[in-house]
Amino acid sequence: MSIANNVITTNANLTTARTEIRNKLTQYGIYFWNDDDIFTLVRRAQYLTGAYKGGGGYSYPDVLNYGENEVEISIYDGNYDALIGYPVDVVITINGVSTHYMALSIDGYKKIMINIPTGTNQALMEIYAGDKQLMSKTFNVYVFYYSQEDPFSDIMTVWKYPGTTSITLRDYVWDSSYNERGMQISKGYGSAEAGYVIPTEMTDGIYLGASYESGYQGIHFHAQIVPQQSSSSGWASGIALLTSKSLSHYRDNAILELGAYPGKKGIKYSGTDHTIYDQYCSSGQLTLDSVWYDFELYYRSGVGWKGIISNNGTVVYSNTNTSPPASVNRYLQTNRVYPVLMVYDYGGKGIFRDILIEPWDGS
Repeated sequence: MSIANNVITTNANLTTARTEIRNKLTQYGIYFWNDDDIFTLVRRAQYLTGAYKGGGGYSYPDVLNYGENEVEISIYDGNYDALIGYPVDVVITINGVSTHYMALSIDGYKKIMINIPTGTNQALMEIYAGDKQLMSKTFNVYVFYYSQEDPFSDIMTVWKYPGTTSITLRDYVWDSSYNERGMQISKGYGSAEAGYVIPTEMTDGIYLGASYESGYQGIHFHAQIVPQQSSSSGWASGIALLTSKSLSHYRDNAILELGAYPGKKGIKYSGTDHTIYDQYCSSGQLTLDSVWYDFELYYRSGVGWKGIISNNGTVVYSNTNTSPPASVNRYLQTNRVYPVLMVYDYGGKGIFRDILIEPWDGS
């Protein structure tokens, strides 16, 4: 028999085998896809052994962002032992077009990176393992989004100036007054020092832009904070938008912040000269160590900024500015923006929780 005949016979046998495996998978309700090769189908046939009697788990973001998003799937048998080398699948459907992502479980777990095209508003995510559809959910899709009710140090990145500055993160610090916990950020004693903490998944920053053509976006940044201080010589805590993660000064260029300070609270900003300006602050120091305040900072090119600090719904500070100073406004429009939790001066310190970073339409 010639090589050509051998190839034809082998292909025919593979086609027959593929058809028979598909028929068997269909008979027992095992999910498979048209793009599966015979090796993938054989792996799916592992589910026919009955090992998959336990179930599956998954984790995913609250919403999906443009670009890559991480989904983690776990599968296990009836004794909750990990199933290794079993196919798991994610199907993303956008505007009626479906994309299939398949991977093999490793030690019972597998992370799958799915890609969401720019401009998507909603996406349907379906997760499959064996004969089970583990979930089906429609997600809103944003250009950026971050939400964490109980932040902890492992999901945060610290930037500081100078490099010798001591910044300490403590997880789940309890505040008995409001029966809530949060992550505490504190700075060692020392002048001309600052520490900034950013969710690690946002360390690439956000480009807000100055026009629709350049990716025009607004931003809303929220955090609950218990302001604290470890030195009466000076302190600050709050939230801020930075335009650089390569700090060249403890009051770097182009910072827009909403904070608590000795004797005052509110919005401060810097332009190009490492000077912090506080004409938008109001007098009256926030209560230290025992009160959770909601800090809300909004910014959008062409709309301006809005800063609000409230205590259990009662507003204690509010400022709206439709014409921000040109220096900081220009920086926010033309650079990437990094939303950070901040502490600085001699005794900067605070407890932070309920962090939300999302687009703002300017309304």
